[in-house]
Amino acid sequence: MALPLTHKPNTLSLHLLDRGSPSTFHWILYLSTSPTQGQTFHLINAPGSDVWTFDSQTTQDITHGSRLLVALELGEVEPALHTALAERLAQVPVGYSTKFREAMTCRVWVKETLFALEEEGYLYLPVGGVQGVDRIEEEARGWAMRDRVAGRTLVATCSSCSKRVTLTATGAVV
Repeated sequence: MALPLTHKPNTLSLHLLDRGSPSTFHWILYLSTSPTQGQTFHLINAPGSDVWTFDSQTTQDITHGSRLLVALELGEVEPALHTALAERLAQVPVGYSTKFREAMTCRVWVKETLFALEEEGYLYLPVGGVQGVDRIEEEARGWAMRDRVAGRTLVATCSSCSKRVTLTATGAVV
């Protein structure tokens, strides 16, 4: 019998969900508040629409209805910063991405968000900027594709975020 899926509390993760397509996924950022609960941050759109809307919800179902393929842990966020992080994520633009030169999707929004979080000190990437974000995308996609074939869900630590950084409410990095 499989053990229930859990996260370390106060961890920001990238979740890739199965959409039933061989090579595309739904991309969500997830901030855990306890081992089994947290808050989702992502873009949604109506079927057939290219209009994207930011959505954030608290959830007790970290498997997203058993659609979760991989949860890639990006870093820790002090509880005092959860509200500030949520407010910042809500401000990430949902239009065409000039940084990544792509039309907006849930995946491109996550890339824009990771770029902003790295630039503002919420996240540390040994290789920063666009290249660092592209590495996270490649790693997450690789895990999700392998997990889909293997019929499993995996929680992994992001190797592209090798240095764990905790940003405290006072602004200190530890």
